[in-house]
Amino acid sequence: MQNINYSDMSIIPRSKIDNFLLKNFYKEIHPNKDISKVSDWKTNFLSNEGIEPLVILYNDNVIAHAGIIPLKVMIEGNIYIASWYIDLSILPQFQRMGLGTMITKEWMKLTDIHITHCNEKSMGIFKKLGWLQSPESYYHIYLINPFQIRKKLIDIIPEKIKLLLNKFTKPILIYFYRKYVIYNNNLYFENLNKTTLKKFLDKLIIPNCGIIPIRDKEYAYWRFLDSPECKKYKLVSYKGKNNFFVIIKLYGKNNEQYLDILWISNPFNKKLIRSMISSIALWALKNSIIYIRQYTSDIHLSNYLKKSLKPIVRHPIFAYNSIDKRLIKKLTKKNWNWELLDSDLENFI
Repeated sequence: MQNINYSDMSIIPRSKIDNFLLKNFYKEIHPNKDISKVSDWKTNFLSNEGIEPLVILYNDNVIAHAGIIPLKVMIEGNIYIASWYIDLSILPQFQRMGLGTMITKEWMKLTDIHITHCNEKSMGIFKKLGWLQSPESYYHIYLINPFQIRKKLIDIIPEKIKLLLNKFTKPILIYFYRKYVIYNNNLYFENLNKTTLKKFLDKLIIPNCGIIPIRDKEYAYWRFLDSPECKKYKLVSYKGKNNFFVIIKLYGKNNEQYLDILWISNPFNKKLIRSMISSIALWALKNSIIYIRQYTSDIHLSNYLKKSLKPIVRHPIFAYNSIDKRLIKKLTKKNWNWELLDSDLENFI
């Protein structure tokens, strides 16, 4: 651990520093990945209200970064500005010096409500600052070609054997998923654009209680059409049925393809959601998809899907806080309404 002079440090908005310094920081944190476009896009929504990431500058270098995705939420008819805390990064040589706590305290002054998905290490910082953890966080993985997943135990299996094992499991999975398909109609895939996004928004059913994310037209355009990976998004429905839609993302490299279910137009019709996931799984079996991901904060939906479709269920840490103690009490008593399009759970390759 090196000796540093904290008085020489300054916490400033990201827009106030030279872009060259920021790119050097990103290269050191992510040496094999150019994240600048994705990072810029994540923070653009509501940036005109002065809400943007913070950095710590020391000796004319960026040594720490705290990202932010601002959004609006409604609670009991009142609208608040919330923010997802993302991309907390500190250069290795400056870790364990209290910089995470220092920049987080400043970050918490930016909006009314603070929310994040994080790892255990970051949660240690948040707990010191009074953040609370919600148990309602359900990340589902539906295996399609299970022996293609990158895991140590699977990687040691010869490629020809893995192909045979996937071939053996395929008819079992087809039989399994077919049981839950309501419509025999083929799935209809459309590129996501202003027209197809309007179709989705026209059928979107918004929760009427709990903590309600405001995902209006402005938000949807930013979230999907402005995304650097907008070409990977698709609108999926049943042919001839225009009452239920999902937005998915297809991504991957070479023979490793994955599918994310990002947003569901009716998050309350559990039977239809199960049918759509099953139909997408059957399509994925024909198209070399390795697995499907889906996220919900609804314990009832999670349990329903877990009981029938048997996904692998994980519980990523979801934490929240507010400087307003009265607001904290409301957040603690109410349900959240998150899906995979929220936060930065989406994978960017």
